[in-house]
Amino acid sequence: MQSSKKKILLIGHTGFLGSHLTHLLNTFEVVTLDKSILDLSKKLSSSFEEHVKLNQYDYAIICAAISDVEKCFQDQALSNQVNVDGTQELLMLLKYYHVKPIFFSSDYVFSEKLTPYNETDAPSPKTIYGNQKLAIEVFMQQHFDNFLIFRTSKLMSKTNHSKNILYPIIKNLKEGKISNCFEDQFLNPVFVEDIARVIQKSIDEKITGIFHLGTRTLFNRYELGLFLAKNLNYDSHLISPTRMKDMTFSESRPNNNMLDCTQIEKILNFKFCEIEEAISELKNIIK
Repeated sequence: MQSSKKKILLIGHTGFLGSHLTHLLNTFEVVTLDKSILDLSKKLSSSFEEHVKLNQYDYAIICAAISDVEKCFQDQALSNQVNVDGTQELLMLLKYYHVKPIFFSSDYVFSEKLTPYNETDAPSPKTIYGNQKLAIEVFMQQHFDNFLIFRTSKLMSKTNHSKNILYPIIKNLKEGKISNCFEDQFLNPVFVEDIARVIQKSIDEKITGIFHLGTRTLFNRYELGLFLAKNLNYDSHLISPTRMKDMTFSESRPNNNMLDCTQIEKILNFKFCEIEEAISELKNIIK
């Protein structure tokens, strides 16, 4: 008997976001593939095309990317192959087999603004990584009528994953170690648990377009560190202010990573979990 569940191909399941979505999207039939079948750093294999043809997916979630901003600059040939050329080739195959793409983009498609970016603001990336993400956004809008693009700032979770931006701070606080936190980088991160809920509701509501995901509370990283120290009952002196502008990067980076997320909340009648609402769960990240 054929399953009534929507069938999703999740690309990038070994990363922070993808590994969580694999388990959180449990109302769908989620399929992941080994790198021997799909590797965006190489031309798409005939075995991958055959797989897509036979499995008749409803959606493909694209989390796979080189997201290290510095690495994207230092190895532009590889990052462009994975983040642009390989992803575009993948998208065209998905289009041929009528699979709706759900692509994760970034706040890095924007440059500098003192207030949160909304979906109607014109992108103007400063970095190679931001330009690569924007290239896919433009490509999808040119080639698809039915698609989803989710832009995020930084990612959080209620787990002890090393890529959870809250985890290193909480770990240092518990161990009595200093956390150096930028006081000139502003952001509103999003819990990956909420991202899974947004995907579920977006599929149920059959929405399409570009949407921003994140909390309503806006922090700089230093404020975020102080907030965690206070609410988790640790020594706030372990949070040390530093400045992004004093760091040496290969490219200039935007200081404002804030996204206005009210549009998706309104459309889906959804409320993102604020960090303060998750404090009791965050206390259990470090045993």
